[in-house]
Amino acid sequence: MQTRRTGHTATALKNGRVLVVGGSSSGNTPTNTTELYTVASNSWSPGPNLGTARMDHTATLLPNGKYWWSVAGAPVVMR
Repeated sequence: MQTRRTGHTATALKNGRVLVVGGSSSGNTPTNTTELYTVASNSWSPGPNLGTARMDHTATLLPNGKYWWSVAGAPVVMR
């Protein structure tokens, strides 16, 4: 990971990458950043920023390939 974080999610995507979302890199302050890990090249790259910072959330890859996460019952679907 390029940024140390806790309270994040890491979800394996169908394209062979892992999407790491949110978390905190400094105490209890959530971040709005994401990172992508490419398994084939063992490399990290920045992902798209979230509209709202998140930590301690849940995440699921849906059968249609979309990524779903929820914090306190407020679901968000991301492409």
